[in-house]
Amino acid sequence: ARSTNLAVGAGKINGRVLMPGEVLSGYECLQPFTIENGYKTAAAYENGQVVDSIGGGVCQISSTVYNAVKNAGLTVIQRNPHSMPVNYLPKGLDAAIAAGSKDLKFRNDYTTPVVLYTDTSNKHLTVNVLVWNQELAGRSFKLWAKQTGALSADTYFTTYQNGKEISTQFVGTSRYNPYREAVNDD
Repeated sequence: ARSTNLAVGAGKINGRVLMPGEVLSGYECLQPFTIENGYKTAAAYENGQVVDSIGGGVCQISSTVYNAVKNAGLTVIQRNPHSMPVNYLPKGLDAAIAAGSKDLKFRNDYTTPVVLYTDTSNKHLTVNVLVWNQELAGRSFKLWAKQTGALSADTYFTTYQNGKEISTQFVGTSRYNPYREAVNDD
């Protein structure tokens, strides 16, 4: 079910063209989270617990997109960490989405369009962002995090010019609650 949700959600982003100045909302791209929209019931975080939810697992898409767009030099306007750590990315590099409260929003500040490509073959999710070489002008970027405690991490963004580091910015601190299973009151 989770693999189906990743394929359905990634398909909604694949080939998406983001024009100069345009803002994209991960939540808006992926919803509605319904059976009719192709999603299945899978595990998700809700109120600090793991629950079954239609569309469960789509935060792996928003998290992977977050890393891809930052590493392509796009501007992230909104990013929220999960309530608990995830197992598919290091702490500080995840991006949760939830109706009305958490979203991944990013903007194309380049002067030309960028294109997002996704692939879910072999049960792996890959997101690529196509940016014109003249826009990059020899620059490259790396989003990275340093774990600062068992349930926290600081995130940084480094810019390189022709392979040489020219700046590192502090992005923020992510704090997580301990992982816990839903309690069954039966």
